[in-house]
Amino acid sequence: MATDDPSGEEGEFTPDMPVVAGEYSWSQFRREEHDGGPFDRSEYLGFQPRDVPRRLEAGASAARTLSQPWERYLDLSRVPVRKGEYTWEHFKWEYYYDEDGEPPRQDGDRIPFDPEEHLGFAPGETESRLSGGSSAAARLSEIVDERTVDVNPAVDEDEFFSTREGMTTIANRYDLEKTVPLSKKSHFEEEDRYWVNKPYAYVIIFHSHKENERKYYVVEPHLTPIGGELREFLLQKLKTTIKYSEDDVIVRGDEKDRASVIEQEATELLNRYRLYSGDRPTAETETSDGLLGTVKQLFGDDEGPDAGARSLEGIDVRPEPAIVEEDPSTLTAYQVEKLLYFLKRDFVGYAQIDPIKHDITVEDVSCDGYDSRVFVYHTDYEQIITNVEHGRAKLDDFVVKLAQRSGKGISKRQPQVDATLPDGSRAQLTLGNEVSDHGTNYTIRQFKDVPFTPVDLINWNTFNLDQMSFLWLCIENNKSLIFAGGTASGKTTSLNAVSLFIPSSAKIVSIEDTREVELPQRNWIASVTRPSFGDQDKGDVDEFDLLEAALRQRPDYIVMGEVRGEEGRVLFQVMSTGHTTYTT
Repeated sequence: MATDDPSGEEGEFTPDMPVVAGEYSWSQFRREEHDGGPFDRSEYLGFQPRDVPRRLEAGASAARTLSQPWERYLDLSRVPVRKGEYTWEHFKWEYYYDEDGEPPRQDGDRIPFDPEEHLGFAPGETESRLSGGSSAAARLSEIVDERTVDVNPAVDEDEFFSTREGMTTIANRYDLEKTVPLSKKSHFEEEDRYWVNKPYAYVIIFHSHKENERKYYVVEPHLTPIGGELREFLLQKLKTTIKYSEDDVIVRGDEKDRASVIEQEATELLNRYRLYSGDRPTAETETSDGLLGTVKQLFGDDEGPDAGARSLEGIDVRPEPAIVEEDPSTLTAYQVEKLLYFLKRDFVGYAQIDPIKHDITVEDVSCDGYDSRVFVYHTDYEQIITNVEHGRAKLDDFVVKLAQRSGKGISKRQPQVDATLPDGSRAQLTLGNEVSDHGTNYTIRQFKDVPFTPVDLINWNTFNLDQMSFLWLCIENNKSLIFAGGTASGKTTSLNAVSLFIPSSAKIVSIEDTREVELPQRNWIASVTRPSFGDQDKGDVDEFDLLEAALRQRPDYIVMGEVRGEEGRVLFQVMSTGHTTYTT
């Protein structure tokens, strides 16, 4: 027996002994593990201490024997590197071996491992079945390509459909697939995409290989049939609420205030009908009929929901059928956001063309008549047809609302109106078939929030530096100017830009039939003509009346709006008075 002396000494340290970092000695082991009395090393080792070298040599030999096949297996020159390789041994450890890593037994006998039992077919058929699966995957890939939109692979859709806070946008890829018809997906190819009203609406520019033209597609949140019915119900209820409301914000407030009122009233209606409470539905708010039954009751339909039909499609973001809750009793926060967006869009915004109105790259928006798509003039792509369509009845209502929002009246007696929208955009509106064979139509010239400057016109090569300098000298020396050109040639833009050369202390009076001129000067009187209220000319205020008033206002500069007819005489009458005059 190798028993240490009672003191546990292992000998003295000599200078020729090597120093080993982190050495663990028998003295340390004895202090930590031995309880006292004689200390026998073999009792802890399981063999005599003198056998350590021999056992280490035997272990090294066994390690070399085991290492050789693994080195051959891991030889990169002969065996390729596989990522995430999964073998039958991995499968056994996960589904076959017991907790101790032993094969399972039954009545003392080992249960053999049968790969066919787990595969469902003989292992030898694996290659043929994988080949068949590859063919099926290829056919499935063709179907997917046919039924999904051909988007730009360079676009990171996770980033595109995320807000700055990392949340999912209301409009997403699912809405894009719902917006583009199945018949067009095979020959549409994405060229460009961008947000116009994030996170609610974005635009995709497609190139149609079949028609060889570009398409401007507006993508908004998709509403299910039940969502559409609920939206119409809330629209009618909100109209009644607003009609009898005593809140001045609805009438005199700005767009933001009115949108806030619409959101507040709509939320109260949802809470009143127990469609949304802002929290997870409780047992008290859940009904056996679900959301479909609640809406049917609101519409006066007492019949129960059809058990064979899906009453609600779509969930928070990705509406895979496997995780759709059929006929939930309340709306989710995501569905409420979609409803609120459409309600505010229809009441405060510009209905179907509201996303287009938010697009700063669109210069003109037009609809040519009944059953006609909306066209836009894009800064980069020029004239493009869109996927937006009003419908016959809705187009008439939309044009009437535009006129009313501009403070104008339009009817069959006066079917054409030039108007300025609340955001500053110019609109030409035509109602009915009286003066248009295709019916009601409109054209809206977009208003830029940031006015263009002379520097912008020089950068765009509209004017060179010498030409702009000449115009500057003309304005400084009180010379009259007329900008003449075709439609959409930049006449009003140029007039607004060179108006920056007018001294800030000068007094300006503008005379227009439709507000177009935007001047930065503070001392500016903007005069607008007004038609008569009846068949007679009583009460009308024309350009000549405004000119007479302007001469009494002692202007330094007079700016006339677009001259297209009889107002040309007024223009030269203004010049004959000796006042500096600018017009288009």
